Amino acid sequence: MRTIIKVSVRFRKVRYLICGMLTIVTCLSGSGQGTCISGDCINGNGTYEFPSGSVFEGSFRDGKMVKGDFRFVNGDVYSGSFLNNRFHGQGVYQYKKSGNTFKGLYEHGEKISGTFTYNDGSSYAGAFKNHKKDGRGKLITSSGKVFDGFWEADMFIGIEPGNSVQTYAVIVGVADYKHFRPGTGDLRFTVTDAQKFNNFLQSPKGGRVPASNIKLLLNSQATHASILEAGRQMFAKADENDRIVFFFSGHGSETGFLPYDVNNRGNPMLEHDQVKALFAASKASAKLIFADACHSGSIRKEVTTSAPADVLASLGIKSTLPQSNRRNVAIMLSSAGDQISFEYPSINQGVFSYYLIDGLSGAADKNHDNLITIAETYYYVRDNTYNFVRENVGYTQTPVLFGNFDKEMIIAVY
Repeated sequence: MRTIIKVSVRFRKVRYLICGMLTIVTCLSGSGQGTCISGDCINGNGTYEFPSGSVFEGSFRDGKMVKGDFRFVNGDVYSGSFLNNRFHGQGVYQYKKSGNTFKGLYEHGEKISGTFTYNDGSSYAGAFKNHKKDGRGKLITSSGKVFDGFWEADMFIGIEPGNSVQTYAVIVGVADYKHFRPGTGDLRFTVTDAQKFNNFLQSPKGGRVPASNIKLLLNSQATHASILEAGRQMFAKADENDRIVFFFSGHGSETGFLPYDVNNRGNPMLEHDQVKALFAASKASAKLIFADACHSGSIRKEVTTSAPADVLASLGIKSTLPQSNRRNVAIMLSSAGDQISFEYPSINQGVFSYYLIDGLSGAADKNHDNLITIAETYYYVRDNTYNFVRENVGYTQTPVLFGNFDKEMIIAVY
């Protein structure tokens, strides 16, 4: 049973604001908003200080910046050309906080093409639009993995334009169980977990997954039969270029996840092997399981990269997939096999689900490259979940991650 702790404490959520800076500088001549502290800030070389504390040093024509160094009060520095007081032409932008650097072509304040180098050694060289990777470009991660092809709004869509990666998801949240009662088995925030994860996937940060690619099952909709049928239908749509996602928030046991219609004897149970069988039958190149349930880590005891033949057969699945299809399977679970998972009133969610969505929305991006890997997500979720539960509940809850995947596998962009 997933424990509910009814303790009211203030929860402070820390978010990291990471954004691209569009710089539009007010016309200098006649504005009276700043000070020319040296030289000729009309037609010549000079140094001009803005009310914000930012400073430009370089050449001017008709009271407008032409070429030079613009030093922002936050420590960022742009060195290059201007047109109508906007970045225009070749320039270099150095981000002080992150240590990242962009070198390339600007037009009217926006990046057009160039090389963006991240503080971990990874880099992207190619086209940009609205300050995001867009068009033809190559990303080389710090581990040497290469994404060379076409991009759209920071999403890698493949080696051919229009060959977009699709996501297919089954999302389950059960709070009101058929045979349980409030205080004796029902939960409070699991439906909220599922709804928020659904909203995330459909948001720009989640990849704008179409609603038609998601099956959301809440409470009485989430019967044992309905979950399996949703998985069969939705995951069968994926091809070798796509990814599939299974998200579950509810009760868990050492042998599986509890659907809406489970009885007091534990039947029917959504067995771990059944979930793995659905994944094994899919052609998708990337497969993700996120489960916020007690004892969810026990799935690791018998995990394999494929499902037993008898389980596949029992689900009406014939799998003749190659061994290569068993890669890029990542399973992230809210707690170890002998632990319970907590939901908490002050955040109105399961602790694991809260940090999972927060991390995928940007907070887990440790190297500030706007790409969130499975490893970055796990470390963020693990550390914050563990610390929150330890500090506010006094128990230990340690999320686990395992499977057959590249730790640099990108699972979110923003």
